[in-house]
Amino acid sequence: MMATLASFQFCSVLRFVTYEGTPVWELALSFVFVCAVALAIILVFVGPIFAVIHVVKTSKEALRTYRAAAAHVGLTQTVERRSLGDIRAIEGLAGSFRVSILRDGRDYRHGRRTLITVAGNGQIPPRLNLRAEGLGPRIDKALGDREVVIGDTGFDSEVYARGPEDVLRALCDARTRSLLRALVRLNGVVAGGNVRATTRKAPRNAEPVSAALETALDTARCLAPPENVVERIAALVRSDPERGVREQCLMYLARAHREHPAVLAVIHEALTMPIPELRVRAAIALGAEGRDALLGLVGSSELDAECAADGIRALGEALSEARDIEILEEALRLSRRPVVQAVIEALGPRGSASAVAPLRAAIESPALDSALRRQAEQAIARIQSRLEGAEAGQVSIADAQADAGQLSLADSAAGRLSLDQPPGERSSASTTRATETG
Repeated sequence: MMATLASFQFCSVLRFVTYEGTPVWELALSFVFVCAVALAIILVFVGPIFAVIHVVKTSKEALRTYRAAAAHVGLTQTVERRSLGDIRAIEGLAGSFRVSILRDGRDYRHGRRTLITVAGNGQIPPRLNLRAEGLGPRIDKALGDREVVIGDTGFDSEVYARGPEDVLRALCDARTRSLLRALVRLNGVVAGGNVRATTRKAPRNAEPVSAALETALDTARCLAPPENVVERIAALVRSDPERGVREQCLMYLARAHREHPAVLAVIHEALTMPIPELRVRAAIALGAEGRDALLGLVGSSELDAECAADGIRALGEALSEARDIEILEEALRLSRRPVVQAVIEALGPRGSASAVAPLRAAIESPALDSALRRQAEQAIARIQSRLEGAEAGQVSIADAQADAGQLSLADSAAGRLSLDQPPGERSSASTTRATETG
């Protein structure tokens, strides 16, 4: 309060202070005005000079960076494109690929960015479409676009892959997958037979531009289709480091090129490979020839759940009901949902009264979701419908107290299926059927 009062008093006194007859406050205001006018003149006339100096400096930095990047990858027949003296792009050849390093100014958040384009010149299949997973690919999938799942979990989570399945599988070996993952991290894409990558920062350092250019070129070189696509995929079944890739390739070959000599050879080889999933896929592909091998594999808890489920479906009636029940109980214990679903699907159309208790246990298991519980109930209903009028020990629907309306094993001599009501509410028709049976 005292400081405010003192300031007010000082300003009041200053109003009456003069210099050669002119109040000091007027002199101060005139000085501020003159400084503002001088600053405006400097900005109007000197500002553009500094702007030109900055453009020339950054252009020289970009030119030096792009020349270094072009030399790093060995570009030949390079041409420099300029606009009003400012470097815009360097173009050149890397073997049969035409390369463009373009300085672009549309990314205002990070300053000018560098766009790298490697034109395939017919060597990269034009229908290949590889880009980062994100909103765009999710919309495409929702609209019905079909993505090719390569089988490498890390790759499939980062890269959205579309195109001819045989070509994609033949091209996506371990090295190509690694390069494509690096490319999409550079906001890169493969589309229209070209490879594109982007560096976000201003091109003052040659290292990131050189690295991005090298990644784009190496990716383009890896995307030339092999002469024999089927044999290349068969080679991946034998040697790819990712089990999922080998499995997906084997499944594709068995589905699309079953009669090819190279495919038959690799399917038989897969039967003896140490990876159980490959043995299961090979046994499924061989049909009756692989049935014995498949019977010994599907119950293994070490087998991938989806693969085991496919094996159970492939065996069909060749898998006994007793074995189905054993597999169901083990799958419930380990919460292997795909296996549980496959066994329920198998027991519904061909299960007997012996399958009802395990199915009822499955319904009560916390490992099952509501959809699988409904499937299990439907399976029990199908068993009931087939056993109408069977011998004692078949299925009935019990209703006493809390168990009313539930399926159970009947111990009576009748052996018929009936929907009993609580005492005093039984229908005359049910009573008549019970009397006739007795």
